[in-house]
Amino acid sequence: MNEEFATISNRNKSSIGVILVLFILLVIVVQTFCIPSGRRGPAGLTDNETVSAVSTISFYVVNNSTYRLILDSLRGDTSLPSPRDIPPGIGASSRYELTTYTPFGSSATAEYYATDSEGERVGEFSFRMLNLALGLGSEIRNIEVTGALVAAATGKTLYVNNSVLV
Repeated sequence: MNEEFATISNRNKSSIGVILVLFILLVIVVQTFCIPSGRRGPAGLTDNETVSAVSTISFYVVNNSTYRLILDSLRGDTSLPSPRDIPPGIGASSRYELTTYTPFGSSATAEYYATDSEGERVGEFSFRMLNLALGLGSEIRNIEVTGALVAAATGKTLYVNNSVLV
């Protein structure tokens, strides 16, 4: 019996294998770097404090002033800090968790106002928490202060003080 094979197309079997491998790689990349809207929450740092594909980085605001700091506005890749408002007193602080999406950068901007013991506004400040792309670090930038306050950042911590001794 004479057997003849019919050629349906000019494609060879290796091109199907390449397509299959590329599809598998696409699925892996999408699962790693694309976050569905329902799962856009912080996943935390890994055990050795490195950033995973989706994680958070902690930033702190420390109130060393005699004024209450009240969060007025928050925009960006973070949830509300804990605690939201910071009472007066040396070392009273609040922690932010900035959500990161490695290898992309992320940021959030917070705005506070300060009140004295009678509830009167005495100053305002804002700052930007920034996680640089490609894991190049994180820092606080764009600090703007008005009124009876001064603010300065060291690393991922913003320190707020009275502008004059009370």
